[in-house]
Amino acid sequence: MMKKLMVVGAAAAGYVLGAKAGRERYEQIATQAQKLRTNPTVQKKVDEAKHVAKDAASSAVDKAKSHTGSGDSYESSSTGPNGFGRGDEAS
Repeated sequence: MMKKLMVVGAAAAGYVLGAKAGRERYEQIATQAQKLRTNPTVQKKVDEAKHVAKDAASSAVDKAKSHTGSGDSYESSSTGPNGFGRGDEAS
């Protein structure tokens, strides 16, 4: 019971202390984040990352499609990749 009271007391103290300085610090962080988001250099890198991700995703899809007809796919076998049954067979 004493531990619970200490935890509740610590939480209440943290809330009060955080509320006093918290809003001002939050505004500082939010302002800096907004500046970072609107920075042209950052926007350029974000766009580059999006293109790289799209290219990687389409490449992965193409590789997956090319392997589905090879006979070693998961669906064509009665066992899964680890040698155990898929679980859809009748016992």
